[in-house]
Amino acid sequence: DATAAAAAEAALSFDSRFATIKVEPNDADEAKSPKFPRSLHNAAELFSALGHGDSARRLHTATVRTLEVLELGPDGRSSQAIGRACICWACGHVGIPRNAAKCSDTGPKPAGKCGACGSADQTNFVRVMRPDGSSVPWIEPKGA
Repeated sequence: DATAAAAAEAALSFDSRFATIKVEPNDADEAKSPKFPRSLHNAAELFSALGHGDSARRLHTATVRTLEVLELGPDGRSSQAIGRACICWACGHVGIPRNAAKCSDTGPKPAGKCGACGSADQTNFVRVMRPDGSSVPWIEPKGA
């Protein structure tokens, strides 16, 4: 139910850092659509509005792990995977795709294959933006 999803979103605290991770459109139609979620913050709002609480939680968990590594830096003990990540609209997971070695560094093709559910039908790549407008790679614990 939408009320429960909204409460879950509030409890998960999708703060302004989620807006710094941009969702890249796959084509011109997505790029010009006013309804296309432009950031992971928008994606969380969309999942909440649709009552997809599990997807919102997956998005939150994966993104917070990455934001923590980016803020604190690698600890020197843990192994990280570094690369280009995608969001899966089917399950809410955000992370380095299963087919990362085959994915382009810049374009939408081939589509990223979700690291959680394996879907490539509903994914978009994401870009972590810094305040100066530059981007940094997605960093996540290996096996996340």
